[in-house]
Amino acid sequence: MSEAKVFETGVILSITTRLAPKGGIEAIREILLFMTREKHLNELELIDAAKPCKESLLKQLPWTEDVEPEGVGPENYDEWLGKMEQLYGKSHSVTPLEEGVFKGSGIDYGFIIIGPA
Repeated sequence: MSEAKVFETGVILSITTRLAPKGGIEAIREILLFMTREKHLNELELIDAAKPCKESLLKQLPWTEDVEPEGVGPENYDEWLGKMEQLYGKSHSVTPLEEGVFKGSGIDYGFIIIGPA
């Protein structure tokens, strides 16, 4: 059995509803990296990883299927998230995708400094 990691409800719902969490892209990157078991995901791979991760989250946390973000925007996101946390809790354990479900490029796009800085 895969080791689970706890994520905040807002981060989980960012994958299932496409509403960005308060942590922005870095919070999204963190859950997708964990779920895909990848060390690096570039922006295009984040998009590719979101679909299988969403499907997995809907199975792991069936209540996420009932969450409808219709009418939610920057002006009422905090209120909406507060209601979701009251209904479903502030955080949940998530397990990674099964091996082989997602395969990233494995390319590290970090910069390598050559010569004096």
